[in-house]
Amino acid sequence: MKKIELTDNKKKIIAIVAMFVLLLAIMIGVFVRHFIISNNAEKKTVDNKPKSSTEEPFELESESKMEEQTDEVASKDDASQATKNTEPASDSTSHETTIKIFDTKIFGLLYDQQITGFEDDLLVKANDLRANEGVTTKLEFDDRLTEAARKRAKEISEKYDRTKRPNGKYYYTIFAECGCATKPGGYSTHISKGEKSYEEAFAAWEADGQGKNAMCYPDLKYIGFGCYQKDRVKYWVILSVTEFE
Repeated sequence: MKKIELTDNKKKIIAIVAMFVLLLAIMIGVFVRHFIISNNAEKKTVDNKPKSSTEEPFELESESKMEEQTDEVASKDDASQATKNTEPASDSTSHETTIKIFDTKIFGLLYDQQITGFEDDLLVKANDLRANEGVTTKLEFDDRLTEAARKRAKEISEKYDRTKRPNGKYYYTIFAECGCATKPGGYSTHISKGEKSYEEAFAAWEADGQGKNAMCYPDLKYIGFGCYQKDRVKYWVILSVTEFE
C-alpha cells in the first residue's frame, strides 16, 4: 500500500478546516441552548403574564390627586425592591445575567423590534366592537397617536408601568411630546404584554370589562396602536382621544 505524505501546506489547511468545523459546532450548540432557554422563559412569561392594564378615560379626580396616589404606591414598591436587593445573589441569578448579556449582544437584534402591519385590522376590530355595542361613531386612525403608542410600547418593555414612564414622567405627557396634545382627561390608554398576536391582545382588552367600556366610549374619535417586541415578548399599547388641542 502506497504511503500518503502530507506537505506542510496541506497540514496547515487540514488544521484550519478542523478548527473551523469545531468552532461551527460550538456556535450551533450555543444557539440551540439559547433557543431552548428562551422558549422556556417565554412559556413562563405567558403563563404568569399580568392581566391587561386599562385606564378609564375622563376620570373625575384631578391629575395631581392621581399623582399623589401613584407616588405613594411607588414609594412602597421602592421600599419592597430595596429589601429584595439586600438579599445575596444566587448562582442562578449570575447564570441568568450571563445569558441575558449574551442574548442582548448576540441575538438581541433578532428579537428587539417594532411590530407593525396589524394596525388596519385592529382598527376594524375596534370599530366592530363599538358597532356591536350600539356606538355609531367610528374611530379614525391617527399617525401621531400611533407614533406615541409605538414609543410607549417600547417604554413599557423597559419598565412595565401604567402610570409612570422610564424617565419618571407621567404617561399622559407622551401625547404632547409626540405632537398630539389632548384636553385634560380626554384620552384612554390600554397596555398589556405577553400576547403573541394583536387578536390575543384585543381579546384581553375586550374581556376586561373596564377596557371594553373605555374602548366603546362614544366621544372617542381618534386612535393609535403600538407593539414592541423585546426578548421574544410583545408589549401592546392603544391610545385614543376625544379631540386634540
